[in-house]
Amino acid sequence: MKQEAEAGEFLWEHLPLGEPVPCDRYKHACCLYGRFIYVHGGRETGSLGDFWRYNLECNEWEQLKCTEEKLEGHSMVAYQGVLCVFGGVIDSAFTQGKCPLWMYEIDAAKWILCPRRELELKCASPDNRKGHSAVVYGSSMYIYGGYLDLKGPSSEFLAFNFDTRRWSLVSPSCSDHGPGCRHLHSAVVYGAAMYLFGGLNVKDEQNDLWKWNFSSNTWSKIKARAPLFEGSALPVWRRSRLRSVADSSPKPSNHLVLFQNWLEWSPLVPLPSSHASFALDVQKAPLCHMLRRT
Repeated sequence: MKQEAEAGEFLWEHLPLGEPVPCDRYKHACCLYGRFIYVHGGRETGSLGDFWRYNLECNEWEQLKCTEEKLEGHSMVAYQGVLCVFGGVIDSAFTQGKCPLWMYEIDAAKWILCPRRELELKCASPDNRKGHSAVVYGSSMYIYGGYLDLKGPSSEFLAFNFDTRRWSLVSPSCSDHGPGCRHLHSAVVYGAAMYLFGGLNVKDEQNDLWKWNFSSNTWSKIKARAPLFEGSALPVWRRSRLRSVADSSPKPSNHLVLFQNWLEWSPLVPLPSSHASFALDVQKAPLCHMLRRT
């Protein structure tokens, strides 16, 4: 891909923001629903429990009613007017028995803590975790991996049905093949498949790309190597995957790479600095990513 084409199709625009705005943070959860981007929790100098939404049309932030828990490394997905937040609880004796799953009903503007059922404990283990991935396919949320306290990285693959509000384990047809234990990876649904990228194993950075077929319940590895990065976001554009990434350096980074034609990863230019909020207009389809300021 030529630089001229990249510059023409991927245009960055700085977003000047008024007050109020969320504080600088990382390890937060966010998702897009309707004309709003919702941001919850994360970490600044300590754990955060605040809840915000950004209006894409008005370019304004609004602070909403937050949960009782301060969360970091959690996930957030949207389904039919409900935001589903999972994981990220600060482990303690008080939180050990809780199911780390909250529902936020957007129209009613209220949070619901989903109880842990005994039946669920026999067929699945929705324990608290951080750095997992969460996607929505059909009427279910799919959780992969994450870091479990005292256990380390996990390879658990869980499904939460929004209609029955019950958990189940996802069992691949071939049990000895798949991404394995990892956390701080990214995942996205495209068509009838979920694509999972990178992350950390026990302590090693990964740059492999996996495909989960929801129809056949099978994993397949896509042979395309990318640079090593510790954390990332993986949205879809056209028939390609855009990946906003952060490396293992303590300083913020501003890498953006494109995976296309099922063959290769390509860096995209030009890029903004890594100390502000920007919008990326991808053929008039906005992709917004909030970065930690230096």
